[in-house]
Amino acid sequence: MNYVEGAAAPTYHAEELAMNSRQRVLSAFDRRGYDRIPVKHEGTPEVNRMLMQHFGLSNLEQLLRVVGDDFRYVEPVYCGPELRAFPDGSVEGYFGERYKYAEFDGGKYLEACYLPFAGIDRLEDLDRSHFPSADWFDYSTVRRQTESLREQGFAVCIGTAGAMDFINGIARARGMEQVLMALVDDNPVYLEIMQARFEFFYEVQRR
Repeated sequence: MNYVEGAAAPTYHAEELAMNSRQRVLSAFDRRGYDRIPVKHEGTPEVNRMLMQHFGLSNLEQLLRVVGDDFRYVEPVYCGPELRAFPDGSVEGYFGERYKYAEFDGGKYLEACYLPFAGIDRLEDLDRSHFPSADWFDYSTVRRQTESLREQGFAVCIGTAGAMDFINGIARARGMEQVLMALVDDNPVYLEIMQARFEFFYEVQRR
């Protein structure tokens, strides 16, 4: 452990300190050094299957340990309105959008196939009944999940309802072209949806 002149915290070197995942991530965030760079693995189902087959693994947790993933997800339990499935095979998302598998030679991905906010340019035409609520989740198990992961030495990610973003997430319910144009002209419908997404994800994270 070496103290850097003028620094508020010590820096660490790999040969001096072995860390668990939680220590490694927090030390990296604090810019105090680490025994190795923290790792977060995200793979498509096809890639994960190939990696598990290559290493002779039977589940994702085994794969995360092999690649040295320092993070584990926790999430509240969804208990809101039923997310409907439709005859064409599509399924409903939190904002009323629908997703259907698009297949290709290597596998398949869920892609938006119904955009409830597409073509809407006036606030009075915006159906806010599609906006989700943080009340749709049961948070009672989150502490128990996080304490268990902490005891195992992992860093914790909150994995609820997808990522808070202002482009892709809205485009799946409105269309990418409309979203990109709104970044230029501050379309009020886009801004209303953006605010609703922010408030939803912020409140879920806060709880």
